[in-house]
Amino acid sequence: MLFDGLHAARDRWEQALGFTLTWERIDEARASRIASYHEFWLPGGEAHADQAVQWATARTIKMLEVFEKHLRTRVGELKSARPQASQGLDESNFPDMPLPPKL
Repeated sequence: MLFDGLHAARDRWEQALGFTLTWERIDEARASRIASYHEFWLPGGEAHADQAVQWATARTIKMLEVFEKHLRTRVGELKSARPQASQGLDESNFPDMPLPPKL
């Protein structure tokens, strides 16, 4: 449900990000995957590993900036739309995890 809505607007999301994503629906799992992949040849030593870390960090931060507000709003909508009996555990027992600081 959440993945389908995001996927339907994938062109808009990718335009906002400035790069393409891989959209992986995983029907047999509880979650699906939205990812950005890049090949790195790491046998070149630490310089290549540092480039990989910098690339992954920049992509992750950008994805958080673009998706975060929409996802928080949409998840709240989906949770409130569920019937009370199917909500399972009392979510008030699980405090919100703090977000990482913006770099």
